[in-house]
Amino acid sequence: MRTTLIGIAAGVAGAALAAGGLALGNVGQESPPVGAVATTTTRVVDVTGEDTAQQVGHLGSSIVEPTAIDIEPELVVLQFELRDIAPPEVGHHDDNFFQPGFRAVPNLNFGVTAPELWTLITRDGTEYPGTTSSIRARSARFPVPEDFDPDSIAWVRIDQFRQRIPVSFPLDFAVDQRQRFQLDPDTAVSLDSIIEQSSGITYRFVVEDPFDSFSTSGNFGMDHVGLVGAGPGWVTGGPWERGIQLTNSNTDDQDIVSVVAVSSNWINLPSDALIAVDHLLGAGS
Repeated sequence: MRTTLIGIAAGVAGAALAAGGLALGNVGQESPPVGAVATTTTRVVDVTGEDTAQQVGHLGSSIVEPTAIDIEPELVVLQFELRDIAPPEVGHHDDNFFQPGFRAVPNLNFGVTAPELWTLITRDGTEYPGTTSSIRARSARFPVPEDFDPDSIAWVRIDQFRQRIPVSFPLDFAVDQRQRFQLDPDTAVSLDSIIEQSSGITYRFVVEDPFDSFSTSGNFGMDHVGLVGAGPGWVTGGPWERGIQLTNSNTDDQDIVSVVAVSSNWINLPSDALIAVDHLLGAGS
């Protein structure tokens, strides 16, 4: 029996955050046994013109579509696709876009959401927790008992996901004070040292960016913070062992050094997106 599809329009990420939930999924589908999972307040989205009402879920401005289930010894692996459906950002002029600097990779190469914690649910309501390893991964892994019956698989629920929040901070460092700016509770930038050369002055900044295995990108240890020069004279930028260094061709003594910190935070958000996956085993809906 086909399910009536209810179209919904994707909002921008800020509006979704303000709404609080950010997680949409499906209704009109068979539900797990009473007490097996929490009741969802989700809706169906038709993304392909086919009857995919029970087979996709929403996380903020992204669609999650499971594509395959692999059964391994004591492990179920769910493959999925993740597609951003938010409209492009309204164009604006950025004076610092072409300034030399070192930008955090996640600002450029990754999507705006990433599922992290999952639950695999069988037809009798038994739940098995699972995880996705990183923002780049497109599979979820569920440890199961040795005698697990794959034919019992019915649903997956996304319990937690990450939302990427890119922001920028203009920072004015007083060179004689070695200031430290707190960007958020876990991240900070401070001016460490000044190296004078005939061709310019290099400013070395310490970046405090705690390691997070889920959102790390291997970007010289700085996965969420980049620095670019603000104003004239900046010629090069790159990493050093404790952070980022920027060089300005102006060799005159400066009282203030102005830079822009470009941050990409992956915040944790709850979800109750419930997706039917039994069709991936050939069981049908």
